Amino acid sequence: MMMSKNSYFNKTFFKNLMKRFWIIGLGMMVSYVLLYLYPIYQGASSEGYQYYAAYLKESYFAGNLIISTIAVLTSVALLYFYHNRTASTIIHSMPIKRSELYWTSFTVGMILMFVPLTLTTGILIFYGKTIPLYYRELSINHCLSWFLIQSALIFFAYGITQFCGIITGNLYTHCILGIFFNSLPWLSSQFFTILKSAFTYGVEEPSVAFENYSTAFNYVLNLEKWLTLYTLAYLTIYIAIGISLVFIAYFIYKRVKLEYIGSSVVFDRLKDIVVIIGTLVLSSFVTFLFISNETSIHTMRITFVIIGIIDSFIGYYISRMIADMTLYVFNKKNFKKFIIYLVVFSLMCVFFVFDITDEENKIPKTGTVSYVTFSSDYSGNQDVKLNDSDTIDIIHDIHKDILKAPHNSNDSSHYFNITYHLVDGKTLTRSYNISQDCFDKYVKDDMKSLYTNVSYMNQIFRNMHWVEVSVMNYKDDTMDDTVYLKEDDFRGLKYALRKDYETLSMDTISDAINNYNYSIEVINDADYVLTFYINKDFENTVTYFKKRGYYRKIFK
Repeated sequence: MMMSKNSYFNKTFFKNLMKRFWIIGLGMMVSYVLLYLYPIYQGASSEGYQYYAAYLKESYFAGNLIISTIAVLTSVALLYFYHNRTASTIIHSMPIKRSELYWTSFTVGMILMFVPLTLTTGILIFYGKTIPLYYRELSINHCLSWFLIQSALIFFAYGITQFCGIITGNLYTHCILGIFFNSLPWLSSQFFTILKSAFTYGVEEPSVAFENYSTAFNYVLNLEKWLTLYTLAYLTIYIAIGISLVFIAYFIYKRVKLEYIGSSVVFDRLKDIVVIIGTLVLSSFVTFLFISNETSIHTMRITFVIIGIIDSFIGYYISRMIADMTLYVFNKKNFKKFIIYLVVFSLMCVFFVFDITDEENKIPKTGTVSYVTFSSDYSGNQDVKLNDSDTIDIIHDIHKDILKAPHNSNDSSHYFNITYHLVDGKTLTRSYNISQDCFDKYVKDDMKSLYTNVSYMNQIFRNMHWVEVSVMNYKDDTMDDTVYLKEDDFRGLKYALRKDYETLSMDTISDAINNYNYSIEVINDADYVLTFYINKDFENTVTYFKKRGYYRKIFK
């Protein structure tokens, strides 16, 4: 190869890379065809996809997974001259500058990913202009917005992976770190949320789907709308971060000593970072297993810390062996570094295990609450929106009652979900499962106050809209005994059921819920099922069923 006049590009090296790795670009194009172009084309002659712009957004998971995977593969493939000791020795002995090697390979990577993306965008615009799509919702703005979003992800994912490839000295570490850092925000969010939920009573385990947060990009930019100034700002930030990482990787590459090629990390100081990450991954895996098998883990804080220290010790020295590529890692120097890790682990335990901030007992003041969303098996299994101060005060009292009750029992007869929507736009959500004994001793009186609260009862029965109403008999342990009510009988049923809830004792209502013999199922306008448990002690409801001729069908 001849020395290029341009110190940042080498034509011969460019042709060599394109000839060897063109298949990556073809694979990306095939993925776009199968994921976007073909389904939309098929739907153009039918009603299968009536909203094509929405389809582009709903396919983010597959699209991001493809781009992240191809970014890792492309970076790994194009840095073969760097990670392979033989290839590295040969190519770096030739009259070609490192700047030419780096920026030429980067240019090839961009071509392999942006050419398929540009072609796909052009075809989508062509679809929107020429094919008779239903509702003609695939506009140029939608296509260009999608192009910009995908471009930001390419720059970000490739920048992360390129940086990981340069700081590591071999292919395997490059792959592992590239995948890990692309998923780090989701992993860390899940880990700390699960940890917090395990030791902070009332905090729910994360229900965030992996497909929504599978990459760092999606973690922050989980789009529900097309581009706004807010989302455009995030796109700009992600593009800037990706480009910055590419330049940082370049400056590191210029200073790497070739004798480090083949090792896990090219700088000794970076090894400690890799070791910490490896320790977190290995110890967290065992920790998750420990958490998942304990229903009352919040009572085992000391045990958890001890197991965490043991896991961290094992994970640290395994990671140390991988980073140093030797079994001889048990020395005073490494032990001091492990002590530093334990300090970080201890700080994590202070905040997430021992709840030093008293997050568990945090209840917003009434004046800071805009409204409350409350749901329970005592509220028809529906979310009830409450915004008057008197009702919010009752919810506060119920919340305090639940916190006073013992919460280390495996008996979870009843559930309560409370979400405070604060004036400043923030929310605080707590979910509790308590036993019948705890309910009777601590919560029952205030729950009865809620049943006699006009605002609360209005909201419960306001959500009951006629679509389909049925009464199910579970007493004989069968699903066949279902009685459907006529629309003309719906209004009277609402009145009778409400009167029973307002007048019956909490013991009677609890008995109906716990025995689960009869339930009134109401499907409202949004296909949401409201469930009200009853028994023969619900006098007004039973009398109404007798009056309308349903009694013998229900209470056999």
